[in-house]
Amino acid sequence: MDRNSLLSLPFKTSSPPLNWSSIDCCQWEGISCDHKGQVKHIWLPSKGLREYISFSCKPHTSLNFSHNSLLGFLPTRLFSPLNQLRIVDFSNNNLEGDISSLFSTNGSSLCINSPFIKFLDFSFNHYSGQIPSGLGGCSKLEVFRAGFNSLSGPLPPDIYNATRLQEISLPSNNLSGLISDDILNLTKLAKLELYRNNIGGKLPGNIGTQLQSFNASDYEGNPGLCGPPLPNQCPHITGNKGDKDIHDEENRHAVPWLHISGAWLHYWILGGLWSSSYQQPLEICIF
Repeated sequence: MDRNSLLSLPFKTSSPPLNWSSIDCCQWEGISCDHKGQVKHIWLPSKGLREYISFSCKPHTSLNFSHNSLLGFLPTRLFSPLNQLRIVDFSNNNLEGDISSLFSTNGSSLCINSPFIKFLDFSFNHYSGQIPSGLGGCSKLEVFRAGFNSLSGPLPPDIYNATRLQEISLPSNNLSGLISDDILNLTKLAKLELYRNNIGGKLPGNIGTQLQSFNASDYEGNPGLCGPPLPNQCPHITGNKGDKDIHDEENRHAVPWLHISGAWLHYWILGGLWSSSYQQPLEICIF
């Protein structure tokens, strides 16, 4: 990206103008370059920016426009020429629209255009819609944050293909459905924030898995979610016949006229079914 390309970016700020007066754009505020003089990073958090940036430039690796006042829809074409991106941070803005447009598999997906992305943060915006299949295409993704939006629906199945994920942070949305057992494939996952959603079912895995070693506060606010580390236990039927659960299950399916407490009923089993020890009719007892 050269000086003219940067000057053509449609910045609108409510703060003092960016210090972009030098002939050498590598000396500009928020811009850093590699040894060849090509822009690598655009790092402009908290600059009062109000409109998104449209890029027609050479690839660079980092975009940070967090904590600004960017408005409206962030088009996928914004990322089309940026096939070396590693970091994308648009958190804490006023962006809106269907988030599926960013991760769809229609040929213009963010993950397809920029397969080296490691960090994605769209939290604290006004995005809606479901997270679609396509996110799993970010095979090098380590951090995915999209909390405090209005996202809905279940987690997309292919998110579990992004096996380098270390953090998934999606709190305070309207996510629903179950957490698939496939999440256990994310062996590097160290943080999973899903609190204040509508996710249900049992947390996957056995005692001791990383999901159950996280704090209960990471999952709270999902009324239908159960299992460790949450205090609410999941409904279950045990294999022990002495347990109340199994008795309740049996009683619910019992035939009323056969349920005679404390009585023995004898059945003469016809057709040659006999007790092998005593050659007597088989005796069945029902309590």
